[in-house]
Order: sequence, then structure tokens, then C-alpha cells
Amino acid sequence: CQTLRPTSKQAAADATPLASAGIPTIEQDPSIAVLPLDNMSSGQEQQYFSDGISEELLNLLNKVPELRVIARTSSFAFKDQNLAVPEIARRLNVASILQGSVRRAGNRVRIAVQLVRATDGAQLWAETYDRDLNDIFQVQDEIAAAVVDELKIKLLKAPKVTPVDPRVYALILQAQALLDQQSKDGRAQALLVFKQALSIAPNEARAWAGLGRVYINQSIYSEIPPTEAAKLAREALNKALKIDPRNVIAITGLARLAADFDFDAQAAADYNKRALQIEPNNLVAIN
Repeated sequence: CQTLRPTSKQAAADATPLASAGIPTIEQDPSIAVLPLDNMSSGQEQQYFSDGISEELLNLLNKVPELRVIARTSSFAFKDQNLAVPEIARRLNVASILQGSVRRAGNRVRIAVQLVRATDGAQLWAETYDRDLNDIFQVQDEIAAAVVDELKIKLLKAPKVTPVDPRVYALILQAQALLDQQSKDGRAQALLVFKQALSIAPNEARAWAGLGRVYINQSIYSEIPPTEAAKLAREALNKALKIDPRNVIAITGLARLAADFDFDAQAAADYNKRALQIEPNNLVAIN
């Protein structure tokens, strides 16, 4: 992330007591913000891919009970902003920053990341990974584990990720980005892309879970009838859980169906408690 890497003069200035005022230390507050990785690929259409990698890393770190991870909505607000690391950390009240870049060419991807101490902008750790897309999940695990190790946190349980067929990985990231646009066209396109992913890999739990999310959101915005949406969403979410019983997106989707479509508050609470047992820091389930 070139715009955020401090120069030697900047790092020296950031090391002053004034610059570090109001920023927690790692020892006092093991906390991190994952900034959106820079898209270094040719063409802005690959932006969804780098954003998706950033979010996957954030989700992995969020599973570490002893680590406070800043929510995506807060950390992604600093995308494309030319601010020094200590200033971002002060605004987010965080002790460390993970930043970097993603360059994709065909089936190859290069992920460069660095962990920065917020109080002075010093680089604590940096690594570059050159891999095939079918190794992407191993790379994410490696990055998350290395970050935790550098922060000297004792892991209660190492972060894990359910593997996704590498052929559909980019499609899932693209569909999630379309859904996050919160628009009618975005939801319609996300539906098509999730279905495209499932045509390649019918047993892909994350694609089924994403499909269920789309149907729920389409009903909320009156784009399809609630009865039809509930039926389609329930089928998709249950398929996701049959494939991967620990898929939190599917579990929280069923909680939403129970609360807003079935008016069954107890069932909704049970689903969300189940989700929190898997991911104690899951913001959807907490909300």
C-alpha cells in the first residue's frame, strides 16, 4: 500500500509523543485494522478481488478471541486516502495496521502484506506470497497466523477457513461485491454470478449461502414476493449447511428468516447463538 508506507522522515516524526498520543499500544490493547489491499492488477474490474482478499483476512483474524479487530465498514472507509498509519490508527483507536497489495495475472496471484505498529509507523513484519489461485486459502491462513504471532497473542484456536473450489473463488468474491453495492441491479447480478459459480461447483457451500442472502435482500426491497423469497432462501441456506455445518453466513441467514419471515424470535436467537459459538466476534450474529 504505497500511499500508507511512511518515509524515514515521516516515521521519525510519527515516533514523537505527540504523534503517538491517543493510540493504544499492542501490549495494552492487542488490536488490528485490516486496510483494503491495493489492487495492482491490470484493470479496475479486479478491484473486487483485492477487496475480497482483504475481507477474507479480516474474517480470519476476527476469529481470534484475544484479538480486537476493527469492523470492515470502519477500516474500508480509509480506502484510497493518503493518510499516515498513525493518523488512521488514532481515528480507529487501534494498535496495529495490516496493509498491502494484490496483483493477479491469470491463475497466478501475488499478495504483499505488512504489519505496522501504529504508534510510530514501524514495520513489524512483511512478506510476499506468489501462488496459484488454488493455494489462496493456504496463503490466507499463513498471513493470519503470522500476524497473530507477530502480535504475540496466544491462540486459543488457530483460525481455519473452509476450502472453496479455486475455479469459483473469484466468482464468489465478485458476487459478494455486487451484493454489497446495496442496489437492485447489484443484487440481480450477484444472483447470476452465484448461480454461475454453482454451475461449476454444485457443492460449494459459500455460493449457496450467498444465494440465500441475495433472496432475503431481494424480498426486503420488494423485488420478489416474501413467500417465494423465504422458500428459495431456506432451500439455499439449508443446502449450504448440509455441505458445511459451520457456515456462519448460512446460519445467520436462517436466523434472519426465522425473525423476519417466520416471526419466531426463539429460533432466531438459537441460530445466532450457534453462529457465535463458531465465530464469537461475528458482527451480524451479535447485532
